[in-house]
Amino acid sequence: MPVEVPVRQIQPWAVMPSKYTVDRQRSGSDAAVYRDNFRFVLGGQSVSRSSG
Repeated sequence: MPVEVPVRQIQPWAVMPSKYTVDRQRSGSDAAVYRDNFRFVLGGQSVSRSSG
C-alpha cells in the first residue's frame, strides 16, 4: 500500500524533494549511445577492434 508523506519547507533555504521519474524511451536511447560509443570489458571478455 503506497504511503504519502507530507513534506513542508521549514527553512527558506531548504531544498524540497522532487518526485523521481523514469523516462523509458530516453533511457533506451542513452543505452544505445553508451553501447555504440564506449568500449570496455563486458562480462570478463574484452571487446576487440579489428585493425584494418
